[in-house]
Amino acid sequence: MVPRRFIAGLAIAAVLTAAAPRPARAQQAPRGSVAGTAYLITPRGEQRPAAIGTFFLLRDTEALRAGLAAVCQGQRRAAVAVEDSLGRRQREVGDTMQTPIGDPWTTWWEAETDVRDARIETRIRLAARGRAAVRRLLADAAVDSVPAGPDGSYRFAGLAAGRYIVFGEWTGGPATWRWWQPVALADGESLTRHLRGSGEASDQYSCSFP
Repeated sequence: MVPRRFIAGLAIAAVLTAAAPRPARAQQAPRGSVAGTAYLITPRGEQRPAAIGTFFLLRDTEALRAGLAAVCQGQRRAAVAVEDSLGRRQREVGDTMQTPIGDPWTTWWEAETDVRDARIETRIRLAARGRAAVRRLLADAAVDSVPAGPDGSYRFAGLAAGRYIVFGEWTGGPATWRWWQPVALADGESLTRHLRGSGEASDQYSCSFP
C-alpha cells in the first residue's frame, strides 16, 4: 500500500508545477516590406513603366560588395589590355601606308576595318563576361524574387530588418537596362522605393554599384 503522505506530496507537487509561471516565448520582430515602381529611361529622357522582367532582393553584405569590386577591377584591367593590343595593331596598320608594295590605301582600309570590328566584338565580349560574373554573385546573395507587375510595380514583403538591394536587369535589342537600389530596412518598416533604370549599349558595361 502506498503511504498517504507520499500521495499527498505528489498532489502538492502537481499543483505547484501547474501554478508555476511558464517562460514567455520570445516575440518575433515585426516584418517589413519594400515596394515601388520600376521605370525605363529612354534615350530621349522619357520615363516609362518597366512592366518586364524579374526583380531580385539581395542581401547587401561586405562579401557581395568585395566580389563586385573585384569583378569591376578585372573588367577595367581587361579593357586596358585589349586597348593596348588594338592600339599596337592600329599603329601597324599606319605603317602599311609607308609600304610601296600593292595598293597602300586598300591595304590600310582593310586593316583599319579589321581593327575597328575587333574593338567592337571585344567590347561586347567583355561586357557580356562582366554581366555574367555579376549575375553569379547576385544569385548567391538573392533572398527573394518577384516578376514585374503590368504597371512596372514590385513588392517584397515579410522582411527582417537589415540592408538589402533591389536589383533588376533587362536586355532589349542592342541595349541593356539595369536597376540598382540599396535599402536599409528597420523592424516592421514599409518603404517605397521607385526604380529608374537607364540603358547602355551591348558593348558597354559601366560596372558601377552605388
